[in-house]
Amino acid sequence: MGFAQNPKILAQTAALLQKESDIIFLVVGTGPLKKELEQEIDKLKVKNIILTGARPHQEIPSFIKRSDIDLIIYKDQATFKQNIPSKMYEYMAGGKPIIINLEGQASEIIKTAGGGLVMAPANPQSLAEGILYLKGHPKLSKTMGENNYHYIEQEGDRRLISQKLENILKDVSKK
Repeated sequence: MGFAQNPKILAQTAALLQKESDIIFLVVGTGPLKKELEQEIDKLKVKNIILTGARPHQEIPSFIKRSDIDLIIYKDQATFKQNIPSKMYEYMAGGKPIIINLEGQASEIIKTAGGGLVMAPANPQSLAEGILYLKGHPKLSKTMGENNYHYIEQEGDRRLISQKLENILKDVSKK
């Protein structure tokens, strides 16, 4: 829950989906905005969010494995449009569909992979609709997760990334 994230939108989205007894939001980790999230949860009396607190990084794959949909929720600020969160690659490698709420570099990767939905920024209703859509379309959700896995399998190999970076640096140094 860093400064790029929007914990209030997460709590507001969860509040909209409280009547869906099979939708639980699991927030793994901590950060400078954790208190903001806790305050919004209390204010809205949200009961469908579980906060794990800090967990060892080696446990993250097991949390991802148990999830149905992984969320990337940003603040609606131009600054964050060029961010690519490292957790996005973990979600993709875990074979899960992703919902992101901000156009930009990360959403372009998700679109290219065919691995999720890009929803309106700063809009809990839009996020809730995306979650319900994927819940109602389990085959599509599964396909998106598989697409993410295959994307990482093809594009995420460190050797390939290193080679691409080396080629870019060679091109730049020639100019």
